[in-house]
Amino acid sequence: FVVKANAYGHGAAEVARAAVTAGVELLAVSSVDEGRELREAGLNVGVMLLGPTVPDQAAEVVHWRLIAVCGDIATARAIGGANRGGEPLPVHLEIDTGMHRSGCDPAEATTIARSIGQMHGVYLAGLCTHFSAADAKDLSPTRRQLAILLATVEEMRLSHPMLIVHAANSAAISAVPTSHLDLVRVGLAAYGYDPSFNALLQEVLTPVMELSTQVTALRRVR
Repeated sequence: FVVKANAYGHGAAEVARAAVTAGVELLAVSSVDEGRELREAGLNVGVMLLGPTVPDQAAEVVHWRLIAVCGDIATARAIGGANRGGEPLPVHLEIDTGMHRSGCDPAEATTIARSIGQMHGVYLAGLCTHFSAADAKDLSPTRRQLAILLATVEEMRLSHPMLIVHAANSAAISAVPTSHLDLVRVGLAAYGYDPSFNALLQEVLTPVMELSTQVTALRRVR
């Protein structure tokens, strides 16, 4: 359940509490600061960092017991080093399947996973990717990204059979059902908005926020 950007303006702590009460076991945020906010609000479920984590943030990741999404060996190694002697923290490896914002090359994934498996303080719990255009009318790029991810997963599950695999954002949940995999990252849809503009889905979604005001002035201008 995604509560990044202050739960899209709805209030991260408030929405997270409601989600956990409803049975949600994993929250997702963009940054370490957002994860810290949830911990300080008393939320003790899993908190995943969807945004890039850098090695300098490793100590905070360990302190707040956050689940980092890593796209390289250095970040995972830094978290493991900061967590020496503690219970190993799960990390998820991000595969760059075509968005080209973060994540490792698919060809390097197996090597990175093997390296993480030899580290102390962390363990590889999942694989993921980010879709670049799941809200577009042309879904062929999204399907290509999914195919690349699944090919990587098939190779890696030979040595890591228990990996959690995830890719779908709100748009992909409705537009590409085959992308649901082991879990979905529900963001905008949870607040009543469908970024894929699916008419059928919009009929069953109700926005949870409403803004109202009063007109204070009218002007006629040339």
